[in-house]
Amino acid sequence: ASEYPDYIQPEVVDIVRRVNAVRKDSSIVFVAMADSHYVADQKLNFYDAETNASTVQANQAAKVLSYLIQPDFFAHLGDVSCGHGTTTPDMLKSQIEGFINYFRNKFIR
Repeated sequence: ASEYPDYIQPEVVDIVRRVNAVRKDSSIVFVAMADSHYVADQKLNFYDAETNASTVQANQAAKVLSYLIQPDFFAHLGDVSCGHGTTTPDMLKSQIEGFINYFRNKFIR
């Protein structure tokens, strides 16, 4: 993960430390995230690049976390794509596939 922003690793390590401090053999551990709003190539507004950058960095953090903590499952709680009145089914599919590709090797078999 050397290509990830410098601030991701210390934040993830802190989360791992906190989870491991209370984790027991009987614990169920999972990663949950929401509101990624991945825009992909769709043009919606001035903040598209920032929205995509924050989605990429959140995905990077979740992927590093998943490797370090070995969760039992991963849950995305909604708003994977940006979605808009101009979003076509093909755009939505592309946005969701772009998001899922970050986790394909870890969680999807």
